[in-house]
Amino acid sequence: MIKLNNKLYSKLSYQVSFGDYQVKQNGKKRSGKAPYITFILDDFELELELVYDKKWIKELKINDKKDISKYVTDIIYNDSKGWISLIYGTYQCFLERIDNEFYLLDFYCNTIDDEEEFSIVLNEKINFILNYEEK
Repeated sequence: MIKLNNKLYSKLSYQVSFGDYQVKQNGKKRSGKAPYITFILDDFELELELVYDKKWIKELKINDKKDISKYVTDIIYNDSKGWISLIYGTYQCFLERIDNEFYLLDFYCNTIDDEEEFSIVLNEKINFILNYEEK
């Protein structure tokens, strides 16, 4: 479920891909693989780019909820007019493992871009498909 500016969207699909990252956070360099999640709706797409490592996702215990807000590196809104980055607003992102396969992603964002206001609430069950072997 995604709520954008008071309009509720319950029918959506998503894609998860993993990409390499290198980052310096809190004075420490780290690298690995992290998810890029695209939520696809009829009118728009919402994309979340993270540097929350794939191994941390795998290690998350059932019913364990983590605030992963500091690992969000970009929030992209894409529609027929083009794309914009919403990273400069206020946002929170939480990830909770709900069983062996699925995680609950809770995301909240409020921002203004070119005088257009964005209020986003996302609450979606995600399968990261973490058990495949990478080549």
